[in-house]
Amino acid sequence: MESLTRDELMQIRGRLFPDRTVTPEEAGADYSIDQFAATLLNLRGEMRTALDSLPASAFDATSSVEESGEESWNAGQIVMHIANSQGSMTGAVSQLLDQPSPADVEHADVDAAGAKSRADVIPMLESATERARQFFSSIPANPDFSRTMQHERLGTLGIKGWLTIMLVHELSHLVQLEALTA
Repeated sequence: MESLTRDELMQIRGRLFPDRTVTPEEAGADYSIDQFAATLLNLRGEMRTALDSLPASAFDATSSVEESGEESWNAGQIVMHIANSQGSMTGAVSQLLDQPSPADVEHADVDAAGAKSRADVIPMLESATERARQFFSSIPANPDFSRTMQHERLGTLGIKGWLTIMLVHELSHLVQLEALTA
């Protein structure tokens, strides 16, 4: 199945944040579950490629603050965040499907100081990617797209809204990861 291009995702991200000209549900309405899955797996592949090309210093603990006022994260923190947030997003979709939440493993036990190298971080990404594959394969062929639930900041989201946010979130952190090459 064809995935969304990076340009398409960047356009969606721009319409969602900061423009807010569409809702996550509207932004994802035209895409299939297979397209969401293919796009997420492509993004994970790009993350893996980025991790492979990062200098060792990208895994060093950081405490700087970016121009935006956000704390700057190292590569390990980014991957741990992706792995951890996947659980909440796939859990929300599973709840909408009346399915048990996927067995996502949180990496909270590994702090930024514990993810000091590529060798520490790549298994986390690979494990999260495998859990994402399993999650997408568990979605029924014809899910009930009318069911919704509240997101604390984004309002009412259905399955496609949650999956759209998941992709935009992944893209944002991929861009953050790629910036560590400089």
